[in-house]
Amino acid sequence: MSDKKLSTEFNMLGEKVLAEVGKNKYSTIAFYSVDMPKYRRTVIANIGFFLSRNSRETVLVNLDENDAAFLTTFELEAEAPIGVSNNLRNVYPRKKLVRKVENTCLSFVPYGTNGSNFLDTINNRNTIDLFNTLKHSYEFILVNMPTNIDEVSLKIAANLFESFILVTDAKSSRPKVNSIAKIVGDATSDVIGTVFVS
Repeated sequence: MSDKKLSTEFNMLGEKVLAEVGKNKYSTIAFYSVDMPKYRRTVIANIGFFLSRNSRETVLVNLDENDAAFLTTFELEAEAPIGVSNNLRNVYPRKKLVRKVENTCLSFVPYGTNGSNFLDTINNRNTIDLFNTLKHSYEFILVNMPTNIDEVSLKIAANLFESFILVTDAKSSRPKVNSIAKIVGDATSDVIGTVFVS
């Protein structure tokens, strides 16, 4: 796929995000994939930069312990910084957790240096409080979720985050994608888009 075509498709998805958020008053969008973690990062980054170009204050929160490369996407230093996982036991000031991406309307919250499974992370009171605090300062919160999590964790995430964008291989079975969408839809969240990667 050409860079120009890819850019057009990301812009179209960005416009859809703006429309859905405007219509439903969403502020938190979780990005989830069962098989395309690298492309999921690309989708989130491009949507984030699209919102930034439209002067929308946006923060990206990385909840995927295995996606440390996310830092380099935004030209932030690669060493492990304080982030969400560190905040599970000790509450840090927001300025310690949130890092501004220079010359943009984007900010970034890293995963951090303490290992923790996804379910413990999203069930933690400090994590819930962090997201509630971010909602007061940012118009959009984009969440990078781990790949292929279990159904229980997905249900809890769907009750925490208001909307989802699914990123999956175009060869993935539609029943599999529909099953994920149903789990999310049965909670308090909505699937506002699906990106099929060929």
